[in-house]
Amino acid sequence: MTAAELTRRALLLLAAGNPSSDDPWLTGKAEAAVGTCVPYAMQELADEVSRDSHLRGLLQQDYSVTVSAGIGNLLTATGSITSAADMLIDAVPLGQVKDAAGDYFEYVPHRRDFEGYLPAGLKYFTVTGTGRIYVRSAVSGVYSSDLGDVTSPLTVTASWTPAPATIASIPGELDELLVKKLVEVVLRKAPEGPGKN
Repeated sequence: MTAAELTRRALLLLAAGNPSSDDPWLTGKAEAAVGTCVPYAMQELADEVSRDSHLRGLLQQDYSVTVSAGIGNLLTATGSITSAADMLIDAVPLGQVKDAAGDYFEYVPHRRDFEGYLPAGLKYFTVTGTGRIYVRSAVSGVYSSDLGDVTSPLTVTASWTPAPATIASIPGELDELLVKKLVEVVLRKAPEGPGKN
């Protein structure tokens, strides 16, 4: 689906049930008003899909993240599908993290716990609100001595936020949900129609 097709489908839904020729959704202003809402609808789609375990895999891709001294930057990682830095950082714990050796990491929600004692023999990661990923291989269980045993780069499988430029990368299974999200956003922003709020 293209951005123009998305806009047209949303306009058809917005105008449905109103055969009047003066329907505000059938005017030239309507297309522009709906078009400005597309990025918001895409963000809402990404958020909803990332929380749904049955749909999550449809909007996930692999990101390569270089790690140095146990720290990597998620904000600059580019996706394998979109080639863009569009990772949904909040959804990283719902995906997978593995290192170049193919070892998977366990998620630790709180950095304080991550830096504390962790059982040896596993690899761990945590994510901060600033888009950093911290990783360690619990060899001794002590944070300061466990940082160097992670083979870079990491492969982070995470949800991504579509943008108008990457709309063609959204799987067709999500088209109807995206149209619905766009209609919801438009109705929140302009419940009476374009130019009437």
